[in-house]
Amino acid sequence: MLSMKKRASLIAGKKLHQGGKTGFVSREIIAVPSSKEEIQLHQVFTWNPSLPGLKSEDTMVVEKEGNRFLTYTGKWTYIDVEHEGDIYRRPDILVRDE
Repeated sequence: MLSMKKRASLIAGKKLHQGGKTGFVSREIIAVPSSKEEIQLHQVFTWNPSLPGLKSEDTMVVEKEGNRFLTYTGKWTYIDVEHEGDIYRRPDILVRDE
């Protein structure tokens, strides 16, 4: 049986792709687990995972030192997320007052 998180991820992925290589068109190649596309230096990718009612979107360039996020402005509330010893600065969730 699939967990609710996994089920929501599968549903969201079918409704909206999760990102891919970008350039002259919004997604030259869509990111899928079965992709055979080789990632190269200086390519630009977007990543926009989503769930119902929630979406995160980033654009990054692949560099030798690691991915550089192009969408970081410093004008948003950010959180630092640690993954395997690396720190990633990510946009925090926008909470709207109703």
